[in-house]
Amino acid sequence: MKKKSILILSLIITALILITGCTSPSVQFGKLTINSTPLGASVYIDGVNTGSVTPLVKNLEAGDYTIKLTKDLYKNWQGIVTIVANQDESINPALELATIVLETIKPDGTEGKDSFVSSAVPDDNYGDLTYGFLGSSVDSPSIFIRGYFQYDLSTIPSTAVVTSAKFGLYYASSGPADLPLGLYKVLEEWDEAIITWNNQPQCLTESEYTLTIYSGSTTGVYKYWYNLTDLVQGWLDGSIVNYGMMIRDADESSLDTMAWVGSSEANEEYRPKLTINYYVP
Repeated sequence: MKKKSILILSLIITALILITGCTSPSVQFGKLTINSTPLGASVYIDGVNTGSVTPLVKNLEAGDYTIKLTKDLYKNWQGIVTIVANQDESINPALELATIVLETIKPDGTEGKDSFVSSAVPDDNYGDLTYGFLGSSVDSPSIFIRGYFQYDLSTIPSTAVVTSAKFGLYYASSGPADLPLGLYKVLEEWDEAIITWNNQPQCLTESEYTLTIYSGSTTGVYKYWYNLTDLVQGWLDGSIVNYGMMIRDADESSLDTMAWVGSSEANEEYRPKLTINYYVP
């Protein structure tokens, strides 16, 4: 009887050990309420985008977390929050407005990179012209002239957020008809000193923006291609390789007319320029 009791007791102890060993302690959670001033900031927890914006309530395991808040036109906010089991924690940081920087890049003939190519003389290079033509001509045979432009953006931080960007050409004169000039993203490297019609790089066929110079437009002013924010942002953050841009008659089959514009070889007040507004978050 004694042996039987000892055996039963041993079995009970073993069972208790097994039960205890296989049962992990319950996970402890706390609640975190995340606000910001102003509201609407994107919330990152330990570097992962939650997909939500402030205000946000999260149940989190006890421990330390890195919280980052981002919002357009504001500097990023980041801090460490400690979550205690069964307790509520809250944060409400005041976000600081970012400073908008205006950068105008207008290099001279030494630092600048631009050139024109002409179907009339397909093997000639025009990288040293002070002024160049853009557009199409009804001369026989037909003539098409395009311009290539590229800018060094190394003075702007790669983390910058672009709020607007535009490209401007000094417009000296043009022919008698309206001229739609499209700006296209260049897809290959090119050299200002050797580019010609016959070796010009590949470009997108859809324009980033088309500017129409109307017959009788005021001359001696800059004409601007707008809506270049996404293109310039891609150049800065590396998602788009910066091979520059090409400008041509948006419909070269229409044989509209020509525009006479300044190049980087011209005097400072006539040079092409890229204007960028940005901030560093």
